[in-house]
Amino acid sequence: MEDNNKSYFGGIRDGIKSLATGLRVTLREYFTPKVTEQYPENRKTTLHVAKRSRGRLVMKRDENDVVKCVACLMCEKACPNGTIRIVSEMVTNEEGKKKRQLVKYDYDLGDCMFCELCTNACNFDAIEFTNDFENAVFNRDKLVLELDKEHYLSSLPNIIDGGAESEIGTFNTKKQNNRSRQLYGKYHHVLHLGRYYHWFGHRMRIHKENYAGGYFLAVRALWRSRCLLPC
Repeated sequence: MEDNNKSYFGGIRDGIKSLATGLRVTLREYFTPKVTEQYPENRKTTLHVAKRSRGRLVMKRDENDVVKCVACLMCEKACPNGTIRIVSEMVTNEEGKKKRQLVKYDYDLGDCMFCELCTNACNFDAIEFTNDFENAVFNRDKLVLELDKEHYLSSLPNIIDGGAESEIGTFNTKKQNNRSRQLYGKYHHVLHLGRYYHWFGHRMRIHKENYAGGYFLAVRALWRSRCLLPC
């Protein structure tokens, strides 16, 4: 009997100990300074992306706005996924010498795994990866880019230089500029609380016998409202 009591209270003690350990880690991380990007709200204000991030491949141009690529095919051979396809032709220059000339440079962004082997293989510094990550499209055919024909311009301001400065311990977001934030400050989510409860009641009428699903919907509605949390 005593052994059973010892094992019973020992289990309780071990459970409390493990719970305290987990809570200690949670509390420590809770007060650790964070870097949170409020994307896409801050995409043109305070968004910070590291310069070394690999978003897509672009071609470099010289001072005469001519691509530096000489169609040596080194990048095409180095690509493990075959995302680069180069078309070239032999032309005769003014000196009567034959020279390879670039005709078409196709880059399939959808198949690229961003390993950067192509840029490492290039001996003429003709291609590079940028940190512009907004490349989503509805048609995969649009992910096949002709790099020699395009004049690359980023949709995000100063993103090539890293964007805005990253601030540790703050929410990296834009200024409050919508009407609800201006009127109600950090408690602007209260405005949406009624909408969530109306939606929740409608869902409960549809799933009136699904108590587990109804409980989940209630918790999600309360979490989305976040009426008592700073925004």
